[in-house]
Amino acid sequence: MEYPYFREPLGINHIHQADLLGPRYIKDDGRFYSLNIMDLSSHRVFLHPQRRKDDQAAALGLISCWKTMGMPDFLQVDNQLCFRGSNRHSRSFGIVLRVCLLLGIEVVFIPIGEPWRNGVVESFNDTYN
Repeated sequence: MEYPYFREPLGINHIHQADLLGPRYIKDDGRFYSLNIMDLSSHRVFLHPQRRKDDQAAALGLISCWKTMGMPDFLQVDNQLCFRGSNRHSRSFGIVLRVCLLLGIEVVFIPIGEPWRNGVVESFNDTYN
């Protein structure tokens, strides 16, 4: 089966790529993570700093993004635990997947070990660092 690699978005909010960075540390404030979401057509970026790396925080960050930028047709993410669900219950959907299904957003997971498939947001992450 061939992976559905997106070469060109069809328009604004067609494809969003998301990635969770961290932990990062701020002196006298502690650690935080950054959920970075980018629209592939307009290259608009939404940054959501959060204290936790769990799926609930990721889902809240995505919802906050979509309230600002609009909802995409596709959300392309890597296989981080916060996006895919649970190691303990591997055949169940996590909060992020449930929210996306509820809103009609198709989640596309990139293959393990192929970060270039999420290349636009990964390139932004290099700039962000």
